[in-house]
Amino acid sequence: YGPCLDLNGNGIPLRGDGYYIINSSVTVEPTDAGPVTVQLLLDGVEVAGATASATATAGAPVNLLIVGMVRDCCPDGALTLTVQLVEGAGNVVNIATTLIRL
Repeated sequence: YGPCLDLNGNGIPLRGDGYYIINSSVTVEPTDAGPVTVQLLLDGVEVAGATASATATAGAPVNLLIVGMVRDCCPDGALTLTVQLVEGAGNVVNIATTLIRL
């Protein structure tokens, strides 16, 4: 897609009009036992339904899959996709993301 997609710091800017399907595999290393939740954000706003949760054991990596769809309708700028740990204590150690522009 040429200049429409790239990795920039902690986010993925979308620079082309259209709909995008996002699949993100997120690995979290929890520091405490309990629920762990990650959320997909578009320009800092939660993408509806694009969350994943699991119950974690301290020190045991947890793999979570987020699936979502967003629309980019801003031809003059870029909307940025990010993933955030919103529940639980730990560190996000890996994110693998596939974007499909429809």
